[in-house]
Amino acid sequence: MKSRFRVALFAVPVLLGLAAFTFVGSRCAAYVSPDEDSEKKDKVILETMMRILRHTHYSPTDIDDDFSHQAFDMYLERNDYNKKIFLQADYDELKNKYYNDIEDQVKVQDFTFFNRTVEILSKRIAEDKRVYTAVLAKPFDFTVTESVELDPEKVAYAKDTVERAEVWRKYLKYQVMARFVELQKANKKEVDAKKAGVTLKSDVDLEKEARDKVRKTQDDIFDR
Repeated sequence: MKSRFRVALFAVPVLLGLAAFTFVGSRCAAYVSPDEDSEKKDKVILETMMRILRHTHYSPTDIDDDFSHQAFDMYLERNDYNKKIFLQADYDELKNKYYNDIEDQVKVQDFTFFNRTVEILSKRIAEDKRVYTAVLAKPFDFTVTESVELDPEKVAYAKDTVERAEVWRKYLKYQVMARFVELQKANKKEVDAKKAGVTLKSDVDLEKEARDKVRKTQDDIFDR
């Protein structure tokens, strides 16, 4: 991972007083252990950012345990807002090790928390890609009634990869179903309008088309 991404992803919430920021998950796939030169550059940049935060930011922030807790919560939330990447064990490991220590790492320009987070994300994102690819390779049965929770506030991290795969399956089924209904309505509208060359598509064809569109969306998210 390029130096500027490592620093930006770790320090942007610091500079902005813990304002929202976006982690691009696919960057994790390219993560490699930083070399010595990268570490030195990162430390200089982070030191400069911390000086700005302490002395010139419009709302100076104390670098204390409170800061550490807020940084941890926001960082984890922004990296996995819908809780479909980290497992509960990943979250527990990171919280037990770093929840009270981020401010100390920031003060000495230590990227241990960030590096460990990216290691976990790299592994989990690769697993998730295999999961959604396999799920979307097969048709969904919309006659089976199921429910899916879409509110991240009401969702817990999966306890293992099996549970996480099921979370993904239900989420993808919902996405495909929504796209299927859209395509069905659009197709019927074109047929009713007697648009040249348009025929009524079968549910089988529409379901496959919907899966293909959802898969492309996921590929775009994971590969960008």
